[in-house]
Amino acid sequence: MLDDLIPVLFIMGGGAFFVGIIALSVMLHKRNIARWQAMADKLGLTMTGGTMFQRPEISGTYRGQPVRLYTYTQGSGKNRHTYTCTVVGLNRPLALGLRVYKEGFFSKIGKAVGTQDIQTGDAAFDDRVMIKGDDEDGVLEVLTPDVRRALGTLVGKEPGIQLDDSGMKQTNSGFVSDTARLTYLLDAMVEVCRRVEGGEGAPPGTPLQDGFRVMDLPDSGGNDW
Repeated sequence: MLDDLIPVLFIMGGGAFFVGIIALSVMLHKRNIARWQAMADKLGLTMTGGTMFQRPEISGTYRGQPVRLYTYTQGSGKNRHTYTCTVVGLNRPLALGLRVYKEGFFSKIGKAVGTQDIQTGDAAFDDRVMIKGDDEDGVLEVLTPDVRRALGTLVGKEPGIQLDDSGMKQTNSGFVSDTARLTYLLDAMVEVCRRVEGGEGAPPGTPLQDGFRVMDLPDSGGNDW
């Protein structure tokens, strides 16, 4: 009799384990969504989605700049992975073909053979990032000492940061529920964008639209766009 019960008990135990895993997943999801909602409310932004069937997204205007936070998933099966994107747009997009991002292994090789398009003359900044653009004079006008200081500091702390004609983007692995870090990212990215636009005189922003290049999905996950 006992031998007959062992398989049943095993199946029941396995079922309870999986039910517990699902319940824990739902609880953590609700907690993370609540954190995002609280952050959105605090920053005067709008949150949509956040259900088990609709991804959360925060958007609106923060400190005069259009911003967006969202998640997406790449891969399938065991290789399926979630990413969190933080985006701050420029109110006045540039037309320079600008791309600035932290140099990686292949970027360093490119620099060694002279493929970097633009150098600012600021050795500390130039050694830290790759700078590309169609209009060198225009790019140098945008990358003022103030912009370089703010962007260089941010790139040092957040290697995934990218700047282009339409704004800034940072992609983090996983669902980022640390709202203090997300708020820091928004503040730091907004500061760079405001300096790119010339500081306090920037006009009020509007919510980002899908045409912004910094929002393009999926993200390559690499340094070279």
